Formats: sequence, structure tokens, C-alpha cells
Amino acid sequence: MKNHNKEEIKNMTIRSKRHLSNSDRLTIQIDLENGYSLTSIAEHVHCNKATISRELKRNSRVVKKSSDVACEELIKNKVCNGCSKRAYCNRTQVYYIYTEASEKYSERLHAVRSVSQLSTEQIKYIDYVFTTGIRLGQSIHHIYKSDLTKCS
Repeated sequence: MKNHNKEEIKNMTIRSKRHLSNSDRLTIQIDLENGYSLTSIAEHVHCNKATISRELKRNSRVVKKSSDVACEELIKNKVCNGCSKRAYCNRTQVYYIYTEASEKYSERLHAVRSVSQLSTEQIKYIDYVFTTGIRLGQSIHHIYKSDLTKCS
């Protein structure tokens, strides 16, 4: 087992296994601005590189789009935060800003957990179809494929 010094222990954060925290997002932004690779950022945030890549893809913002050709920095790191040429670049620019990323995450989270978009009649119909099918010994897959495709 690795012995950690006091500074490393102080910098370690307990993080949800499923969601990035605001401090994780701030770390991502700072590391991007300092030119760290996605792998290094993932190590700092204690998560998988794919998590960082998904975070950048979902929560980055296009600031300027005057050319359809992306530069090497954008292709490599998915964002322009650490690029030294960003002040005068005429190509598509994408930035990761942790406050905006947190807002987008919150909106997505609340949208998923919001009230069902189905009407009461639709819910009653679905309940009736499944209850009847299960009583007849049909599998859920069969019920869904044969009866509920008429709903959509």
C-alpha cells in the first residue's frame, strides 16, 4: 500500500463513483488551461479518461466558428482552453468552463428526473396491457413488441 504525504492526503477528495463534483470540474478546467493531457486530468480527478472525454463532449461550449476545419489542439484535447494560439485563431473554438458545465449537468439531471411526459390515460393503458399480458404468461419483451409499439 502506498504511503501518502500530508499534502497528497489533503488534496484527495472523496468523490461519487457516478458523478463529477464541482471541484472535479474546476480541476478539469485548470488542468486544461495548463495544457495537461486527458490521461493526466483523469489521474488528477481519480476517474477514467473516458469520463473526462464525455464531460468535455457534453459540457463544452462553441465560442467562435468561422472555419469548418478544426485545429490539431482541438482534435487532440477536444477543447481550446490550453491552446497558445486561441487569441488569434480563426477556426472553431470550443471551451470548457466549469460553471457552465455544472449548470448543464444540473439541467440534464433534473430533466431526467422530472415528471413523466405520459398522460394518465397512456399510463393506464400501459398498465392494462402489461397486466393482461403477464396474466396470459407472455414475456415482457413480447408484450412490449406486440402491443406497446402501437402507443408510440
